[in-house]
Order: sequence, then C-alpha cells, then structure tokens
Amino acid sequence: MSEVADVVVVGAGISGLAAARRLVGAGQSVVVLEARDRVGGRLFSAPETGLDLGATWYWANEPRMIAIVAELGLEPHPQYLNGDALYQVPQGVQRLAGNPIEGPAGRLAGGMQSLARAMAETLPHGTVRLTQKVSRIRGGKRRLEIESVSGSIGASHVVLAVPPALAVAAIEMVPELDAETREVASVTPVWMGAMTKVVVRYPTAFWRERGLAGA
Repeated sequence: MSEVADVVVVGAGISGLAAARRLVGAGQSVVVLEARDRVGGRLFSAPETGLDLGATWYWANEPRMIAIVAELGLEPHPQYLNGDALYQVPQGVQRLAGNPIEGPAGRLAGGMQSLARAMAETLPHGTVRLTQKVSRIRGGKRRLEIESVSGSIGASHVVLAVPPALAVAAIEMVPELDAETREVASVTPVWMGAMTKVVVRYPTAFWRERGLAGA
C-alpha cells in the first residue's frame, strides 16, 4: 500500500462530503474516493444553466441544510408559491384556490450541486479524488485495504457513503459480509430512486400572468 489514512470515505455525494468534513475537523486524515468525474452524487446541476437534474429542494424544517448554506455563503433561491394550483383528473384540469400543494422550500441559485462543490473546497487539497472507483475492501490484521483504479489505500476505518445496494453489488468485501447483511443492503431503497426527472425551461413564466403558482 502506497498510502495510509485514518479514514477512507467511499462516495463524494453530500453524505460522504459531510462525513469527511466532520472527520477532518476532528483531526483525522481522510481520503474521499469518488467513482464519477464530479462531486455531488444525486446532486447534479446542468453546467450551462444550473437547472437541477437531481435533488432540488430543501425545506424550512431542515436546520442543518439552512446552516451549511449560510456557512458556505451560497445564494438561496426561494420556491415561488403565489397563485393557484392545478391538478388533473379524468374529467379534466381542476383549479385550486391558493396553493395547498406546495410549502416553503429553498433551492440554490447555482443549482444544488454547488453545495457539494463548496463543501469539497473546504477540505484539504487532495482529499477528494475523482474517477476512483472502489473495487475491493479487504480486511487485514492491522488495517483495512481499499482498492481503487489507482491502487490501494490503507485505513483504520471506511465510510461507505453510497446506496447500500450499490455497495454490495459493486464492491467486493473480503471477508464477505454475512448473508443477512447483504440481503438487507441489496433491497434497501433510495428515496425517489425509481423516478425519472424531466426539466422544461420556458422563456417566461407565462402561468403567473394567469394567477397560477406553477404547482
């Protein structure tokens, strides 16, 4: 092994980056290995427009999100709520007075992926390593060995900040996890994991002229 760290975090999504920040703050040496060529995981914003193709909103009852947005100096973009809402039934489109469908929510002016990028920038240089798919985690007498496309890193602990089903499908564990743990991991769902998102961009918000909120 050419390198040793206290902790290796697998996955540079929001959970992995949050874990890395907390560990670095506690004085641990940390390496974050990310299979993709970007940070953010399910936070993915179109580079040209900042439109979110992944997770989009955070809510007023999420104090940790509100705090980190403020800490990193990111620009919130409140969800527009004024006007009526529409819904469709077999009999046609119905209009609801007011907007009972949506509540106060926040987005980020640069897209939600800007949060992940800002978090990564607070970590020591070289902590986050992209295009480093982890293929094997091997247990040893003294430390764990984490193998990626660039070689092996030794660590006392590993944080798997990826969906459990992905972890057991894509990473070889030596020794193997017990059958019950593998089964639980393989069927653990990801919130909205089966959804497909479509984004349509209009030149103007014409529905607001008709007194509609867009819900």
